[in-house]
Amino acid sequence: MPYDKSGKPAHSFGRAKLNNELEAAQPSHASVSPKSRPAGHQPDPDSEMGEQSPEDIRDVVKEHGPANELHMKSDHAAGVHQVTTEHGGFKHHSKHGSAQEAHKHISHALGMTAEHEDMESPAFEAKEEKGMAHSIPGMG
Repeated sequence: MPYDKSGKPAHSFGRAKLNNELEAAQPSHASVSPKSRPAGHQPDPDSEMGEQSPEDIRDVVKEHGPANELHMKSDHAAGVHQVTTEHGGFKHHSKHGSAQEAHKHISHALGMTAEHEDMESPAFEAKEEKGMAHSIPGMG
């Protein structure tokens, strides 16, 4: 079996020669680490997520639709939780003082606002508990 210059097997001498010519014509590839990739290729986890956006997330969802990409970075010791959402090419950045606030922001960004907020309200929970008490035998 024929081999090219790099030692890879080729099915014919002609293919081995072609592989050698193609390899010589191509520039050598340096190893690529995540830190050396061009911006936008992959988010750098060590970088800041961005400046606080002035727009309310609900207005962004109304105008651009629910988020199709989401990134969250939490520093629990410092009490900073950053959220970046992308809505069809439009990016929104926010910072929050607790993980709960950040998660609520994420639910707004995903378009889960009205129904989700109703389910978290004390009135909804009380109504749900009352309904459950009647549906469990011996609890009503």
